[in-house]
Amino acid sequence: MTPRVLKNIPVYIEKYTSFNSNKTPSVLLQLIDKSLNQYVHINYEVCYYKHKIKGIVYSTCGYCTFKTQLYKDTTSEDIVCEFQRRYGCVITFTHMYRLLLGHMYKLGCIQNSTTIHNTSTSTLLPYMNHIPIINIKTAENLLSMSACENIDTQREGTQGILSTIYWVDNQEIFIQFGQSFLLLLSQLLTSCDYLICRNGCVIMSYISLHTDIKIELINICMDSICHVLQLHHNFETYDSTRHIFVVLYNLMEFSDHVVNHPLGHHCVNSLYMLIDHYKYKNNSTLKYVYNILCKKFSYNRVP
Repeated sequence: MTPRVLKNIPVYIEKYTSFNSNKTPSVLLQLIDKSLNQYVHINYEVCYYKHKIKGIVYSTCGYCTFKTQLYKDTTSEDIVCEFQRRYGCVITFTHMYRLLLGHMYKLGCIQNSTTIHNTSTSTLLPYMNHIPIINIKTAENLLSMSACENIDTQREGTQGILSTIYWVDNQEIFIQFGQSFLLLLSQLLTSCDYLICRNGCVIMSYISLHTDIKIELINICMDSICHVLQLHHNFETYDSTRHIFVVLYNLMEFSDHVVNHPLGHHCVNSLYMLIDHYKYKNNSTLKYVYNILCKKFSYNRVP
């Protein structure tokens, strides 16, 4: 399909998150794709026809959605690349754009010195990387918010858990809630809200590291794990699926329990359907888990 003609630069543009380039639109999008692809916690789709990219980026501060659009500069032969934060955390978006901008400079994509002034690092907010240790009462409040019927409250609750779950001490606090915590995780994975589902998958990937809870996690959450593996795959669900691969990898210590679970065959079949998916075909975690379960089931279709 032949790409559309580039639109002229609009009157109103995000000048602090845009830059000029002398690359062609297709080459510039490819280089942006290359730059974005080096970051783990980001999902996006490139549309060469419309000269744009849309995606989601995650961090401990929160998440944000963004859009990248190319325009024709009417005063020169340059291409103007604009990044817009559509919704979500300002710090996450700023950090992502700052990293991307540095990489684009190294690739020689950015054309003139006025961009340096517009994207001065002195205007950027600091990136939050401190994760506090919580107590039982705080954990109870976060779990209560995550179980709320209001989606906005659920998002805040799961994001709160997510911002603390990286520390082992905090993981052990949540594990103390036992079966009720695992039931909540199972509920989060089946949420119709992609962000809540994704947060639940990330939380489960950390909890599944603890040996004393793995068997119970298999028994309670296998249904929701299979649900995530069968989601419609787009840039909003890629991160959820990748974290479920990590969950299954962590559970391979008890692979016999996965095999003997009533949904064990269903899980393997779902993994088989993802082996050749263009987003996962190079995912070593997926192939490792699939190979182990295939051997347990004595399957012959090992890739």
